[in-house]
Amino acid sequence: MKKITLPLSPHALIFILTCTFLLSVFILAFIYPKYRENIALEQEILYLEKKLKQQKSIYPLYTRLKKELEQQKKLNVHQKIIDLGFGRDIEQFKNVVQDIADQSEMLFVSAIPDPKTLSQKSKNILVTINIKGDFKKFRNFILNLLSLSYVDRIQELDIQQDIGRSDFKLKVWINI
Repeated sequence: MKKITLPLSPHALIFILTCTFLLSVFILAFIYPKYRENIALEQEILYLEKKLKQQKSIYPLYTRLKKELEQQKKLNVHQKIIDLGFGRDIEQFKNVVQDIADQSEMLFVSAIPDPKTLSQKSKNILVTINIKGDFKKFRNFILNLLSLSYVDRIQELDIQQDIGRSDFKLKVWINI
């Protein structure tokens, strides 16, 4: 049997192993984190490019909707309804709500004042309004109702959906 001998001395072998170890530590300490950072940046770039492409595809729709909105503003589609100044007569408020519901193509059911707020000496009355109709037309109803100067705020909104029609219950504070 022949004895295998290395052409390197033990000191040279230790030097090579030390250099290999130091090189691998350098790679792990400095190069590998930068490599991972570059991969993360590439993924972020791909995500942003995808998002930019999506926004470019939506931009024509955005411009068309913006033009339509400007046309609506020019035509004053949501004109404010003339305030009637009803004072303490709640029947006039019911008539106004019914007119708003008719304009919005909704079915007016009722407008009932809260007895607790009627008995108090406050400047606000809580009124529960019940209407029925299409959900898309409800937006116009809300806008027209809130355009009244004596409507303070909507406290509660309850929507019950049936097939093809929705029931809406609003609790509205009005100033008197």
